[in-house]
Amino acid sequence: MNNALKNKRRRRIIKSEIHTILATVLSCLVFLISINNVYHNAVSEGFNYLHMQTRQVKENLRLHILSDRETLSSIAGVAGKLYERGEDISMVLNSFEPFGLVENIGILMPDNTLVTKYGTVTPDISFEEEAAKRDYTSGRVPDLTNPDRETLRSAVPVMSDGEVVAMLYGIIELGKLNSIYSDMIADIDAQLYVYDKKSGDFLIDTVNDTLGNIEALKSRQYKKGFSYDQIINEENGYSSFWSIIQEKYLYVHYADLGIEDWRIMLARPEDKVFENASSIVVTMLHSFLFMVGLIVVYLGLVFRYRNRKNEVTVAASYIRKLLLEINNQHVNITEALKYIAIFGKARSSFFIDTDGEDYNYISPEFNNELLNGKDRKHFVAETMKIAAEKKGGDNAAVRLVSVKADAHLERSNADLYNFLKKHKIKEYHFSVISDRSNHIGILGSINPGRSGSVKSLIEDISICFSMAIYNKKHLALTELAATTDSLTGLLNSASYVKDINRFNELQPDSFGCVYIDVNGLHLLNNRYGHAAGDEMLRYIANTLKEVFYGNRIYRIGGDEFMVFTEGVDADTLNANADILKEKIKPMDYHVATGIAYVHGGDVIDVESVVKKAEKRMYKEKARYYQNKEIASVSHVVDNSYEYSKTGVDEIDALMHIIKEHYGAVYSVKLNTGEMSLIFGPSYFGNVKNGDEFSKVFTKYVFENVNPDFHRAMMSFLNYDVIKKQIADGEIPQITYKKITGDTLALCVYATGNDLGRIDSTLWVFKKV
Repeated sequence: MNNALKNKRRRRIIKSEIHTILATVLSCLVFLISINNVYHNAVSEGFNYLHMQTRQVKENLRLHILSDRETLSSIAGVAGKLYERGEDISMVLNSFEPFGLVENIGILMPDNTLVTKYGTVTPDISFEEEAAKRDYTSGRVPDLTNPDRETLRSAVPVMSDGEVVAMLYGIIELGKLNSIYSDMIADIDAQLYVYDKKSGDFLIDTVNDTLGNIEALKSRQYKKGFSYDQIINEENGYSSFWSIIQEKYLYVHYADLGIEDWRIMLARPEDKVFENASSIVVTMLHSFLFMVGLIVVYLGLVFRYRNRKNEVTVAASYIRKLLLEINNQHVNITEALKYIAIFGKARSSFFIDTDGEDYNYISPEFNNELLNGKDRKHFVAETMKIAAEKKGGDNAAVRLVSVKADAHLERSNADLYNFLKKHKIKEYHFSVISDRSNHIGILGSINPGRSGSVKSLIEDISICFSMAIYNKKHLALTELAATTDSLTGLLNSASYVKDINRFNELQPDSFGCVYIDVNGLHLLNNRYGHAAGDEMLRYIANTLKEVFYGNRIYRIGGDEFMVFTEGVDADTLNANADILKEKIKPMDYHVATGIAYVHGGDVIDVESVVKKAEKRMYKEKARYYQNKEIASVSHVVDNSYEYSKTGVDEIDALMHIIKEHYGAVYSVKLNTGEMSLIFGPSYFGNVKNGDEFSKVFTKYVFENVNPDFHRAMMSFLNYDVIKKQIADGEIPQITYKKITGDTLALCVYATGNDLGRIDSTLWVFKKV
């Protein structure tokens, strides 16, 4: 009978252990699925970034070609006027200078002769056929003056009375074109290909010295799911093939160029395209390995206590099941603590750790004895102190600690003893989970009715508890790190790219875009260092959070921010932009904003809306710098005074009178920065004539002036600005406060008569 009972108990224990292992594997599986999801999101970001890079190069090349064609059209217009006046249109060749991509020009006459700056040739080409084409840019063709050399021809007609009287050609050397774009894409470690779809001939190939044909890629080894036919037949998309030179896979984005029948391909190595994805996966795998380590320790403890009472085992299994359901951990952690309290017939149960996590459950009948406020902080601090003394040196070591309000505690820690007695705490037990990084997690129970059982339970499940909270916390941190900007806490460029696609699919009833660019960041970095620039960006970001609360706010570049809104009208967007500028003005920060808005019924193309907002922002930014004037509160100086020489006694009397009103007067030579004391006492301490004024002044500002005025005071060391203000008839001045609360005014006066060559100045500190 006893053997049967033992076997039955053993089977229950084994079954429980199997369930625990399966639940643990499930936890690992869920974590791996999370890693896979984050990885695929990062891979998608890599593809999107490759797309953006391709689009940038594409737009640059299109603008080059179209801009050159416009210039050729202007030259053709001049030639047309010469023709109408009966003059020789080839005169335009004499004044030609290379521009853009165009190295040379020529004029095809109706008699099929080509006139160039260096003479006339008769190429194998038909004027009538060329005139019928009008404006075009050729593919790779032989040079009309040197058939052994291949070029591109950009052609425009020379018109007179609506008829084509000649064709003007701009010659683009393929070698120069290749060189320009090789330099352009060198910084992004990419390869650029542009080819004519009709012939397959490459027009740009930044890898090979000799231009070949697109069919050279036909024999390449393609990754599974990609093929040469995709590149040839699809309008745009992605492909991947093996690079013989680099001996690695390249990822390619291909698209129509929008000029003639040309196509563009931008290729980057696989490790560069998915660099961010690899970094994220490595970080998450480290977290996963840490979790696996905790699981291994946890399973060891499970097997070690396999003979534990069935009641404790069942309770522990139930709590583990709660904690392993990652998606609902916050609710399940509270539920687990509730189960511990009920199981142990305790007043309350709790979990705290050194990261600031604090979970607590108290039985309803003891609500009036709940620890909160200062009492809660004191209890946590005392428990942490005991835990720090008890924790072991091994990774994830577990220590069980019991604290009783007895005579021993009264002798060893009277403060804690009195605290426990005051709050009717007879005893509490807790387990300490620690690691080598000094992270401590504590799971405990207060005033348990079943002291022995609850101690076994919390010792058994403490690692599982800590692991569950670790997973919840670090999964959230990993996701947050992948989507937020580390400096400002705003959404990052990856979130911005993702939301562009989301809003394009969502098509909200109304959509607004506010493009914000910070003015003066570069100057601030140069003058006060990057710490000051970072502080400016954080301040503006926090103000954006306040003004545009509830909307999607991004930092998309060094000094560029973006806000996307739904359901916000245009008037509110404009008002909020004005509020933003007013809120940052006291800090002497300035931004340029551009707003674009699409309302009900219109099809929303987010990228187009962004471009409109960006264009308006740049217009405002231009106005800011054009209209920016140096602020001044200068007063007109009345110079209609008469001066007379006087004796020493009179000077002493005068000094006695003015010292009640003036703190100090210094003479400063702006060209050399040297100073001399005219009248004291000095605010700067002991100074000598000939000292460098900027050093003395800086020391005074940072030791004596209220920090709110530091930036404004330090601006006075820009002597060029001081000179300009004085030359404009102004008196540079500022009213400021010292750290003592005293108010003073600093005024700067020129002592010479030649304002055009200002050097000597008086710096007067006046008591206010």
